[in-house]
Amino acid sequence: MLLVSVVGFLLSPRLPDGYSQSADDIVAQIEALGGYVGKDEGRPGKPIVHVHLSEKNVTDEWMIHLRNLPTVTDLTLGNTKITDKGLRHLRMLNDLKLLYLNNTRVTDRGMKYLVGLPGLECLALCGTKVTDIGLANLRKMTSLRCLFLSNTRISDHGIQKLRGLGNLRLLVLRHTKVTAKAVKSLAHQLPKCLISR
Repeated sequence: MLLVSVVGFLLSPRLPDGYSQSADDIVAQIEALGGYVGKDEGRPGKPIVHVHLSEKNVTDEWMIHLRNLPTVTDLTLGNTKITDKGLRHLRMLNDLKLLYLNNTRVTDRGMKYLVGLPGLECLALCGTKVTDIGLANLRKMTSLRCLFLSNTRISDHGIQKLRGLGNLRLLVLRHTKVTAKAVKSLAHQLPKCLISR
């Protein structure tokens, strides 16, 4: 029994200094970083639903605090130092609908952590290092309604992996290697989706 406890302790993620279990403390940290926190005033308990940290000094290590804000629906992390490692802390955010990761250090490896977000509807990955390889994971995210992939290394081969995203209504592919021919082909397969190239 003792061995199981020791092994469990060693395998659990190390919590950073200053880690807090209190949602109020985490909100105070977000505000100290210059971020914004919004609550749903119409729901019982006024749960936290919006967290905006774009262009703030957020690191992968800090991301563990988001685990204690499970009601978040909108999370913006654009222009931060977030990498694939930080995305693993999003797994607890089952209510997440909008995730903004533009101009972060996210790559194809991080896409596997997003697959577990069942209700994600809008994903922004502009200016990241995501390639055709990473889109293989995105094709499993059937709840997606809008996807922003501008300024990435996406090509014709990659966007074909999105054919099964029947709920997709907006796909933005500006400044990529995607050709007009590939866009026309995908538009035929996703007739309800506006594709901007």
